[in-house]
Amino acid sequence: MNRSRLRDLKTMLEERKQALQATVYGKMQQVRGNGAGSPDRARSADDPEADIHEDIDLALIQINAETVERITDALARLEKGEYGHCLECGEEMAEKRLQALPFASRCMDCQQALERTAARRQPGARGVGAFGTSFGALGR
Repeated sequence: MNRSRLRDLKTMLEERKQALQATVYGKMQQVRGNGAGSPDRARSADDPEADIHEDIDLALIQINAETVERITDALARLEKGEYGHCLECGEEMAEKRLQALPFASRCMDCQQALERTAARRQPGARGVGAFGTSFGALGR
């Protein structure tokens, strides 16, 4: 990967990280504002829909925070000159993969193998996402 492309990726990753951090911070403030002791929270005790919305907000905060962590890791790999290489097999990742998921740490083959292994370990899970998150567990 040439230096110009690496600079562009670094800029894009940094901008994405800042945007996600702002989203996480804003959502956390929103959830805290609706926390225990607030009039909205008192109503939610009798309102299962409000609880569902809060659970969704918390799940989105977690997903965004995990994405920030992965971007931070990708930026560290970029600084070390290891960016774009699979952590499992060491092979260079396809450009299309990095365009779709710039903070990917594994090539498609290694990621799919990891997901198959995780799915076998969790018989009730419906699938494992790109972050190793079991989609079946989200509904629990």
